[in-house]
Amino acid sequence: MFKKLTAPLIATVATVLFTSLASAQNVHLRGQIEDADVGFGFVIDCTDIALTSSAVDLNQFMDMHFEADGVFNGSATAPAIDITSIQVVPKSFSISGGASIGGRMDFVATANPGDMAILAASLDSGATLLGSSVLMLDPQSMLVLGTVVANVNGEGKISIHLPSNQALVGLEVFGQAAIFPSAGGPYYLSNPDCKTISN
Repeated sequence: MFKKLTAPLIATVATVLFTSLASAQNVHLRGQIEDADVGFGFVIDCTDIALTSSAVDLNQFMDMHFEADGVFNGSATAPAIDITSIQVVPKSFSISGGASIGGRMDFVATANPGDMAILAASLDSGATLLGSSVLMLDPQSMLVLGTVVANVNGEGKISIHLPSNQALVGLEVFGQAAIFPSAGGPYYLSNPDCKTISN
């Protein structure tokens, strides 16, 4: 069943990626709140998406993985989301495996056993409206790695071998997953993650 769904799902994602962003829209998102590198305020970890809120104190969620509703300003160059409601949730995606040349990089979706996930990576972050979610990868460099089904431990993983090439050192890789519950219901996009390749 999942194999039959994979091609149309990937085609749908690819089609929506290149549609124009609309103005402010309500969105549902996952991520991790971090301090902005420049100035004051908050961003979603591994992105340049600014977070604001007049409804909740975002300081209480610092460094935590969250699921939230908000209003996305629709900008690709200065993306911002005003959070209207938020709750703490477990992370739903990670990049692990050491990420050193000659080693491997693991792209891992965390979901309920049996859930399907499409894993993707890119060489930069982004902010693209995808239905009522926000894809936080750069669509120009994005590569769909493949699909996985979460095992009994709730993990689905794709491992990429990294060649022993010094030119890769310092390259930052970004990733995110689209997760499709096996019990039905709408898909959702995971939190993004990123990893810098090292020696």
